[in-house]
Amino acid sequence: MSEKSLREQLVGAWALTSCVERDIETGVETHPLGERPLGLILYTALAFYGSIGKKPIHIQRVVKGHLANRLQAALWREAFYLVEQGIASVGDVDTAIAYGPGLRWALLGPFLNLHLSGGADGIAHVLEHLGPPMESSWRDLGNITLNEELNLAIARGVTEELGGVDLADLTSQRDDALLALLRLKADADRLP
Repeated sequence: MSEKSLREQLVGAWALTSCVERDIETGVETHPLGERPLGLILYTALAFYGSIGKKPIHIQRVVKGHLANRLQAALWREAFYLVEQGIASVGDVDTAIAYGPGLRWALLGPFLNLHLSGGADGIAHVLEHLGPPMESSWRDLGNITLNEELNLAIARGVTEELGGVDLADLTSQRDDALLALLRLKADADRLP
């Protein structure tokens, strides 16, 4: 049986795999079962999570941290910097994201959103015309080190932003909205 026809017959969360192991520190790949172990079928994490309705991703090479956490960290670094520099309040940073790119990011990732902003010519148009200004803004992003003063300022800012709102109520409303959003995304057959 050819590899292709075997792959086509796999159902659910079963996947054909080559069992490549990569050393985290050196990056050296080994193939403990041979480079092409035709017919070896394993239950993979990607296939399993995909089979239960999750959206797993395939990390192409080893990197410190989870992909989503790395992207969050980049945003948090700038958010903390903006507050530390007195450029914006904690509440204003939250509002800027929650009512700005955060709305679009809940539906599409950064690259698809950038592509849509380019009109008919898509991301190629955006990069051609806005690439240099984007790079300029990247160079202007802040570097920040957490310290006691900043930590207290952030905590005070969150307390002010909450204005006495009950955390259990806020958490419940957020979770209900997230579930509703996930249902809407599931019904939108063109959204990834």
